[in-house]
Amino acid sequence: MAEAVEQVSYFTKEQKDRYWDDMIKKYDLDMLSHNRAIEREAKAKGLAEGRAEGIIKKALEDASKMLEKGYPEDDILYITGITKEQLKTLH
Repeated sequence: MAEAVEQVSYFTKEQKDRYWDDMIKKYDLDMLSHNRAIEREAKAKGLAEGRAEGIIKKALEDASKMLEKGYPEDDILYITGITKEQLKTLH
């Protein structure tokens, strides 16, 4: 860092202006890249959460149908993978 500061101190005004313009552009590109990465992560997280919610919803729908058909609760729990607490909400 000290070497960079020393080098900049020898720059002409035009060189310093160009240097700072380049640094600002680099910073802007870095921030843009960082923000895009955060957006990609958020989108992936949202998709994963949506899929998980869909899987749970489907399992609860299947369990409800199985209850209507008179399946034993242990079988429903085993087949659907839902919890006893979730099954209780369907009664």
